Amino acid sequence: MHPTAALARLCPAELMAHPKNAHPRNAAERMRPALPVDLNLPAALAEPQQWAARLRRRADGTPWIGVCFVCLGNICRSPTAEGIFIEQMKHYPRREQIIVDSAGTSGAHQGAPADTRSQATAHRRGITLRTLSRPILGPDFERFDLLVAMDRSNLGYLERLKPEGSRAHACLLRDFDPDANGERDVPDPYYDGDAGFERVFDMCWRSSEMLGSWLNAVLSADETSS
Repeated sequence: MHPTAALARLCPAELMAHPKNAHPRNAAERMRPALPVDLNLPAALAEPQQWAARLRRRADGTPWIGVCFVCLGNICRSPTAEGIFIEQMKHYPRREQIIVDSAGTSGAHQGAPADTRSQATAHRRGITLRTLSRPILGPDFERFDLLVAMDRSNLGYLERLKPEGSRAHACLLRDFDPDANGERDVPDPYYDGDAGFERVFDMCWRSSEMLGSWLNAVLSADETSS
């Protein structure tokens, strides 16, 4: 699928087209937090300039980057992260250069909407989760540049599934969490109560916000080097 067509499918049209989302670039920049200097990113993510050099480009030369959030069933954590990220993207001046989706390491819930508790938690924060569960597949390692796992088990699965020679990089969402304090996993709230879903939402919000700042740094570095 051509990247522009994928963008139209994965990011709701109203997100891109609605006048209220046409923020002036400088105002949007002020709304996004800068990457903290003490954010302990893995070495593979530590240099946005290196990522800028590997960006793919559309026919008109515009660089783009694909991000897929991954958990076990694609009904709780990864739909939450995806929904949050899409909401935060409303304030990104480079939002049209980012493709976002989510998937699961299991296909057990394929076609199902997000867990009702995840939907209710997101709704209380003004976010609608539109995801229908699907499993992560081999072609996703070509479609997406960054596969963002919710926990180390998901990450291990992605690393085993990754085809030889794939350009995709798998990482943990909480690699971007400024309040991680050494914790690496977003815990699965499936068997937890409402408080567990609230904690997951907060982790995803913080981490996705910093992920967005990192993506902005990558795309900005491309502009600087062009």
